[in-house]
Amino acid sequence: MNSKELFIDETTTITYKPQPIHIRNFDTLQAKIEDIRAKYDGLVVTADSYQNDKKTKQELNKLFNRLDEQRRKVKRDYMAQIKPFEDAIKPLEDDIKETSVNIDKQLKTYDEKWKEAKRTQIQQFINDVAPNYGVSADTITIDPRFLNKSTTKKQWQDAIVEQIKLAQADELRRKQNVEVLTKYAHKAGVDPVPYVHLLSNGGTVLEIQDIIDSDIKRAEEEKQRREQDEVKVSETKSVDRSTGEVIDKVLVSYELSGTKEQIKALEAYMDNAGLIYRKRG
Repeated sequence: MNSKELFIDETTTITYKPQPIHIRNFDTLQAKIEDIRAKYDGLVVTADSYQNDKKTKQELNKLFNRLDEQRRKVKRDYMAQIKPFEDAIKPLEDDIKETSVNIDKQLKTYDEKWKEAKRTQIQQFINDVAPNYGVSADTITIDPRFLNKSTTKKQWQDAIVEQIKLAQADELRRKQNVEVLTKYAHKAGVDPVPYVHLLSNGGTVLEIQDIIDSDIKRAEEEKQRREQDEVKVSETKSVDRSTGEVIDKVLVSYELSGTKEQIKALEAYMDNAGLIYRKRG
């Protein structure tokens, strides 16, 4: 068999000659085993065949053991020739792998520093441009794709400006919505602040206006319910609405004289105090 030469690099090659393994009368042995297998395929041992079958099994086991033993011996002899070669090559492979791993670590460290420098550059661009559109730089995000080496400066700058313009439009729309809701709430006589907050949760102006209307309606219905549930008492009793306490009234008669202005002032005081009175004359 001819020698073989394997290329490693410009100055190093490996030359070897594979050695064939010859098995004399292999075909005869193979045919013998095939015949035995065919003969005993589907075997049913009987009293007459028992001893012969047992002998055949023992012979087959001996043949198997000899084949297996010789196969292992040939393999050991061949491996003994290969081992010095592996012992020489394996340390070289380990050194190459270790060096490659170290270089890979340094390349990744460099790439991370490069990306961080690019991120800083992009963030500075955002900080400089966003205020010109009345937009907070904090609302602008850096797409991870911007940090790829394949993404050019013009590409990420154009994308950032487009994002800033969209944020500007969103902010203008938000301010307009806040103004509309504030006016609507003031007109309805309610505090606009809690309703304006609903815009941040994704609510639309029309939806929030409906909420305002519903809240006002519910408050009015609750007020009417409380008024209907108030305890009715006689003219000699009253109810403290803050505590629900029933208080006795005292009936007192006065005969008063005074100017018209004084009488009006007295009536206003009694009205504010919740006094019940009747005018005579």
